[in-house]
Amino acid sequence: MCGITGILGPEMHDTDLEAMISCLSHRVNEDGTVVAVFNGEIYNHQSLREELEAAGHRFETRSDTEVLVHCWEEYGTDMPAHLNGMFAFSIWDRDREELFLARDRLGIKPLYVADLADQYVWGSEMQSVLAAGVDRTLDKRAVYNYFTLRYTPAPQTLFESVRTLPPGWCAHVTAEETEEWQYWAPSTSPVSGSADALASRLRDHLERAVSARTMSELLGSFSAKRSMSVTAPVSFRPFMNGREYITHWKMAPPADPTMTHTDDSLAAYASPGNPSRS
Repeated sequence: MCGITGILGPEMHDTDLEAMISCLSHRVNEDGTVVAVFNGEIYNHQSLREELEAAGHRFETRSDTEVLVHCWEEYGTDMPAHLNGMFAFSIWDRDREELFLARDRLGIKPLYVADLADQYVWGSEMQSVLAAGVDRTLDKRAVYNYFTLRYTPAPQTLFESVRTLPPGWCAHVTAEETEEWQYWAPSTSPVSGSADALASRLRDHLERAVSARTMSELLGSFSAKRSMSVTAPVSFRPFMNGREYITHWKMAPPADPTMTHTDDSLAAYASPGNPSRS
């Protein structure tokens, strides 16, 4: 899945959609009344499939996108709470004439939205939203933030008419109203315990997170700091099963501007059969 985009409104033209669409895939349910367009990966789609099949849902493919369709039928707007993954997706329910959008908890996958006079436009790339004829007036506050902070805080974008759906948020659009709400927020509760207990807990979290992401044949870890690049491959070990992994890190600029380093990037490649490169 490469991206998502769409328009919802009383007057929609094929030429607008053709301009917005560059690469899309979608799945429908058994009777074709629910359509999902999806960018990302659902890590727990196999366990969700088992639960949904036990509830009477029938699947035509092994795709995680089809799981989203049946999750909508089973859980409705509560479906993001059941998902573990990185995603931005849209669900169109033809019978109910309802649109549902959701973005993953940490905002790994982008999702832009725009409210026009009588249309709701969305896309995983800014270009696709702008191609729908959205006003391109720059947001001066966002431009200031970009040059000050080196990014634009959500929900700002560089354009006044376009905003991001923030991480951990979803949207429900009908002919009567548009609702957007936060379905997840990080816990602010402090953790306690000995150093060994906390280290064990961290490793358990790392290993479970990696385990959920080992569906592909090639494993990879990418980080901006050398310390995390070392930690991530360690957590891969229980799940290697003869597969190769790649780790890459890029050294951060020195804290003291008078200091320099010549090695601005370093990459390592290792496999179980090639210990000399681990």
